[in-house]
Amino acid sequence: MSKLKVFEAFAGVGSYTMALRNLGIDFEVVGISEVDRYAILSHDAIHGDNREIKIPSKEEMLKEFEEKHIAYNFSNGKSEIPRGLKDITKLYKAHMRSKNYGDIQLIKPEDLPSMDLLTLSSPCKNISAAGLMEGLEEGSGTQSSLIWSSFKIVEYHKPKYLLMENVK
Repeated sequence: MSKLKVFEAFAGVGSYTMALRNLGIDFEVVGISEVDRYAILSHDAIHGDNREIKIPSKEEMLKEFEEKHIAYNFSNGKSEIPRGLKDITKLYKAHMRSKNYGDIQLIKPEDLPSMDLLTLSSPCKNISAAGLMEGLEEGSGTQSSLIWSSFKIVEYHKPKYLLMENVK
């Protein structure tokens, strides 16, 4: 059997990848979708391959972050892009090594590689019992409604497997 090709939407720290590794499944992460600065850094620290990344100018790195909403905080609607060149470079390397496509709302499915498994853990604060209970209706603007953006990937790629989870 060939490697399972995995795309992690709302990747976080890559818990699905950890589970696949722990189960001994032969897989390859073909890409992720994540905007949280600390999740991207953590994902890279846990799963990164330490390959060298060509570093463009500071302006080009910032443009990449802005175009893909990297380090964007949906809770407060503000960018959390680091200010110092060292931190910008560290985030850029993590973003690139993780094959991060950024904000799920901006992804064009045709730009993604083929996949066998799509994993989803959309933000749950608007639908969990402990959260705000604002719902996840399409177009509602809640963080939980971001799940609707992932369905365009399902429709286009038709992965063999879809794995979704959420909390109570």
